[in-house]
Amino acid sequence: MYFPQGDVIASRSNDNIIRIWDVETGACRHIVPGHPCRVWCVALPPRGGRIACSGTDKTVRLGDVGSEGARQFASSHSSIVYCLKCSPRGDQIASCSQDRSIRLMDLETGVSRHILKGHTDQVKSIAYSPSGDLIASGSYDRTVRLWDVETGACRQTLTGHID
Repeated sequence: MYFPQGDVIASRSNDNIIRIWDVETGACRHIVPGHPCRVWCVALPPRGGRIACSGTDKTVRLGDVGSEGARQFASSHSSIVYCLKCSPRGDQIASCSQDRSIRLMDLETGVSRHILKGHTDQVKSIAYSPSGDLIASGSYDRTVRLWDVETGACRQTLTGHID
């Protein structure tokens, strides 16, 4: 099953069910049931037909839309995973957590490429640069950090937010 980029979106709700929606018609194409915890975030990798999710069970899961269950990546956080982003190249997925870390994982194997540490409070948001070479992370420590995806090094810390 392949989803051309931009023709579907995924949503989650407190019932732990993920729905895949057709953007043009508004119809629900697929329902992905059976997640064992509250789903916090979903992401659709650009390679189509797959879905990633994270939640209160501290793990990142990846599965094929339409199949039962999703395999759990070997890498997991020590606390709730707040956000997931797939790289523009489609080769990795990033997750950020209440545990103050960001993990960059191979999208096919789930093996951690880097664990990015430096924030002093929970990390709530992440975003890849359009080229996929950088990832930005936002934290309750009032900083935004720019990380090199290849090396895992923090390139810059942006400060100035008050709250």
